[in-house]
Amino acid sequence: MLVGAVTIGISILFFVQAVQLGRIFGELGAGSPARISQVVTVASLGVIVGGITYRKASSLPIGYLFALIFLTLGIGYAGLAWAPDYKVGLPFGFIAQIGNGLTVPTLIAWALSKYDFEHRGRGMGFWASCFFGGSFISPLVVTLFSKFTGTFLAAVGALGAVALALAAITLALN
Repeated sequence: MLVGAVTIGISILFFVQAVQLGRIFGELGAGSPARISQVVTVASLGVIVGGITYRKASSLPIGYLFALIFLTLGIGYAGLAWAPDYKVGLPFGFIAQIGNGLTVPTLIAWALSKYDFEHRGRGMGFWASCFFGGSFISPLVVTLFSKFTGTFLAAVGALGAVALALAAITLALN
């Protein structure tokens, strides 16, 4: 159950960008769909950097990897929320995408370590259900947060604050 709960929680944060990044840059004034696509593509290069970073950091304890994910997502989301325009927001989108690039390999390696060999297939099926369930839950959470914060971008910033708090808690527990 721990694997499922942690995976759902992290995937909710992961899918804020995966589902909403075009809208974020649209609200930051990127303009046409073609321009939004270009900006999202550049920001998404951070996923590659995150994957490379995981390769270098994979020997760290899992708590530090989770903290790094929360830190990059938190900085990225807070920066995107308060950026005056898409040009200022782009580096923050890139930083948050680094967190997304770290997320999947970190979660998979961690989940695999929790299942005995003979249960890994079923366990990873459960993990995948929890992870992709986050793609359904994440927009609902963003909508709920926007009811309290007043705007979509403020909701993204509030989720960034949640991620930063989780980074601090995760580090304190390690």
